Amino acid sequence: MKGAKLGIVNVFNGGNSEVDETFKAAQNELKKVGATLVNINLDVLHRLMEQHHGTGR
Repeated sequence: MKGAKLGIVNVFNGGNSEVDETFKAAQNELKKVGATLVNINLDVLHRLMEQHHGTGR
């Protein structure tokens, strides 16, 4: 994985702590083997999800 650049979408985190922990552990493993992780910003999708679910941030 050395030199690989991978996009990570974090907008879906927070729904299940076990899944979140597993996802974070996987990210750490990818970093250990040389991957570069890039956060993918999905602000528009996030706002739509908030409107739909009524979280009202």
